[in-house]
Amino acid sequence: MFLRAMILVNFQVISLVGAQKATLHPDDILLLANFILSSESFRTSESFSPICLPRYNPMAFLYAYVHFFDENTYLTLLTPRSDAFFDLKDSR
Repeated sequence: MFLRAMILVNFQVISLVGAQKATLHPDDILLLANFILSSESFRTSESFSPICLPRYNPMAFLYAYVHFFDENTYLTLLTPRSDAFFDLKDSR
């Protein structure tokens, strides 16, 4: 269902789980966190957005489901499927 699941506090990764073959480079994690924290809309509602993580695959998009638990703590679920919003929402 999801490739990677991460719980972050601001830019710090608290937990990271998922498929072992799907490793994320620290640059991609930083890019993802910056993308999420730079947009107020991610904080106000559950979101689902395409993102290119160039160290993971510069030729493709992953889709990030984002849910904030509080002002600084958020869950990010990454998937290659563009139609996975409701599946990821249910798995949260």
